[in-house]
Amino acid sequence: MTEVLLSTDGLEKRFGKLVVVRDLSMTVRAGDVYGLLGLNGAGKTTTLRMVLGLVRPTAGEVVIMGRRVRFGAAASRREVGAFIEGPAFFGQLSALENLLSLSRLTDPIARGVAQELLVEVGLGEAMNRPVRTFSFGMKQRLGIALALAPDPRLIILDEPTNGLDPKGIRDVRDLILRLNAERGLTFVISSHLLHEVENLCTQVGIVHEHTLAREGPLDALMKEGASELRIVAEPVEVAQRVIEAHAGPDDYRVDEGGFLVQARNVDPASLNRALIEAGASVSVLSPRRPSLEELFLARTEEVAS
Repeated sequence: MTEVLLSTDGLEKRFGKLVVVRDLSMTVRAGDVYGLLGLNGAGKTTTLRMVLGLVRPTAGEVVIMGRRVRFGAAASRREVGAFIEGPAFFGQLSALENLLSLSRLTDPIARGVAQELLVEVGLGEAMNRPVRTFSFGMKQRLGIALALAPDPRLIILDEPTNGLDPKGIRDVRDLILRLNAERGLTFVISSHLLHEVENLCTQVGIVHEHTLAREGPLDALMKEGASELRIVAEPVEVAQRVIEAHAGPDDYRVDEGGFLVQARNVDPASLNRALIEAGASVSVLSPRRPSLEELFLARTEEVAS
């Protein structure tokens, strides 16, 4: 079984009577790109702060690579790189000077190593420019370079694509996927952008109302969604009559010039044959995978109920 790099058990954080994180247990294995998905205010950032030992939990524990994380103990974060709520830099200094200066606070690195990291994140030609001239996307990549400085196995990024334009989002996404594939780095990425999690992550934890509503491989979670068949056939009246006879009046709906049919009680081959025998011309009959947005809404509605 793949090594567990990060786990939380019953993690909780309260500020007085205000519950920010409640009974949150998650597992991240080596090689994962783990997306911590939830609305703003769901508790994602506070969870990551507790994971890094920056906030003391009210209850529960965090274990990273077999070591229990202690509040304020830097040793708990060995082999971990991170930025939370966006990296902050000295605007008057160059990217190289920022990387060298900030790495001294935790794990000092040599100038040559810093230059290699900047090249790796796509800032090789800009390493001597003042950071105040950088776009937001460039600053995010500089933040990833800083997270790489301690030569980590695990990198934790809080909303790394938030506020970026489409090109910036693509650049950061491609960088994360490349580092995962080429260096075998494990990532935990918090986000409220469902399409980015769907495009980037292999594992997903859905945070809703301050707890983990669901966790698992992205592909498996998507398959758990309501499986449907998309059917386009003419004449529409004939197709609808046949579909209703096979699926029942409550298990289909009209959608975008066709029909979406709940597949749980329908045999696609039999339905296709019935449509043809009734004189319908079938142009589309294919399974439809639910989007991550639909899955997210379904899971959060389950928790709410």
